[in-house]
Amino acid sequence: MLRLVQSNRLEVLADSMLATWPEPAADDLRPQTIIVPSAAIARWLKYAIADRKGVCCNIEFPYPAQFIWRTFAEVLPEIPVTSPFDIGSLAWRLYERFADLGTGQALAPLRVYLERVDARGSMDLARRVAGLFDQYLVLRPDWLQAWRAGRLLGLAPLETERWQAQLWRELLNGVTSIEEHPKEAVLAELARLQATRTDLSAILPERINVFGVPLLPPLYCEIFLRLSRFTEVVFFTLNPCREYWADIVSERDLARMALENRSKAEFRDVGHPLLASLGRQRRDNLALLVAMGGEEGVADEDAFVTPAGSTLLHRLQRSILNLDDLAHDSGIDLGDGSVRIHACHSLTRQLEVLHDQLLDQFEACGDLRPADVVVMLPDLDAAAPTIDAVFGAVPPRRFIPYAVTGRRRPDTTPLLRAFA
Repeated sequence: MLRLVQSNRLEVLADSMLATWPEPAADDLRPQTIIVPSAAIARWLKYAIADRKGVCCNIEFPYPAQFIWRTFAEVLPEIPVTSPFDIGSLAWRLYERFADLGTGQALAPLRVYLERVDARGSMDLARRVAGLFDQYLVLRPDWLQAWRAGRLLGLAPLETERWQAQLWRELLNGVTSIEEHPKEAVLAELARLQATRTDLSAILPERINVFGVPLLPPLYCEIFLRLSRFTEVVFFTLNPCREYWADIVSERDLARMALENRSKAEFRDVGHPLLASLGRQRRDNLALLVAMGGEEGVADEDAFVTPAGSTLLHRLQRSILNLDDLAHDSGIDLGDGSVRIHACHSLTRQLEVLHDQLLDQFEACGDLRPADVVVMLPDLDAAAPTIDAVFGAVPPRRFIPYAVTGRRRPDTTPLLRAFA
């Protein structure tokens, strides 16, 4: 069974998930599974569950790729527990390969680059290439299949495709157990077990909760949708708009369409400019999920909440929720302080202003806690040292408890930094 629960508030999604939380049997020690997009969401959910249930224990919070591969390994014993294409292990294998690239013409661009960097630069390149191959695995598997067969697709620039294809074939040579993506074999085995009335509870959780994942590749969507034939799969999805907004386009795209083909732009609408310009990834993912779910008979449940305030922020949230352009709303007070823009001359100054603004909000709102605040940055890795310098160096009376989560680099552990 497949269910899709949508809301514009994350806490409402958490309440909806916990309202139907299955009570464990006295002799059942299996953990519940909640698939999350990040460590920050997992930490927030742990506190939310503890607040509502009194305790949070025996719950697993895997990422989508981790859960899918672990399930594959439980269904088919020949599949390794850890994916040989995990970014971490793949990066080390690439680093080892970079030590001796030989004299082949295909890998010449890599040799030219690696001759100019040290071991740290070589490892940085290995991580970037590993991340690139990881994206190809879920978004462009047809490219990898063509490269494995020795065919080039003519992607520009051709020399870049050539060295990537050669490197991918060499990586596959060291992985004899995995030739194709095991998706079809795993799903066929689950169907066979179901047909023979085998109990699947030892393999699949009673319910798979996919919570707050903003973007799922089509491959992962297909896998979850087909897993719903064997167990209950529930998507708890954050959706800022209750209306159907898969067809809206930004003003720039609408102008480009009008220049290319006027009839193509006649039946398209901007809807809400913020949604149209900044929400495209979530829009496309929701449209894909609904379209693919139609084949499986998805049960759709809406839990939208209309903001009741009259501030600029509340009006902006309502306009997005109802797909109305805020420009048509009259009597807006742009200076009520609910939406603020600070122009600062450096990242350090931005963080200092943020710290002062947070202290002001904690004093003004008695029920506001540091755990209720999330700060988002475009490059968290680059900003992390400055965050520590600003938020960690204040006197105790002005200190705000904080944590930097979601960093990509593996040297975030002090012990590993010291070792390096």
